[in-house]
Amino acid sequence: MKYRIVSILLLLVSFSICANNLETAKELYESGNYSEAYPLFVEVINEKPKSKDIGQLNQWAGECAFYLEDYDIAESHFNKSKAKNIADAYRFLGLISFFNYDFDLAGDYYVKYEQLLNKAKKDIP
Repeated sequence: MKYRIVSILLLLVSFSICANNLETAKELYESGNYSEAYPLFVEVINEKPKSKDIGQLNQWAGECAFYLEDYDIAESHFNKSKAKNIADAYRFLGLISFFNYDFDLAGDYYVKYEQLLNKAKKDIP
């Protein structure tokens, strides 16, 4: 019985830490502090790999890596976001493809990005 109580308490503390990391990561991201936000997003991703928000978490991590000019890591996160149909993943993958002079692939990503935005009835930024 004692072990169950300890296990439950540890689980609750773990959820609390994860939630705090996510809130802190979002605040750092929104203030443009990508180098500090990125490891927190990765920590949340690793702690909750089956989260219903995993696509968005990978998107935020990818954007942090992108703005830190670590395009390979960013691309990896964006591909995971793309698998969850996060529209902005296609925009950033298009930019990375453009930077790599793969203009056909960049165009394909932008077309998909536009389709997803139209489907969601959102304007292209």
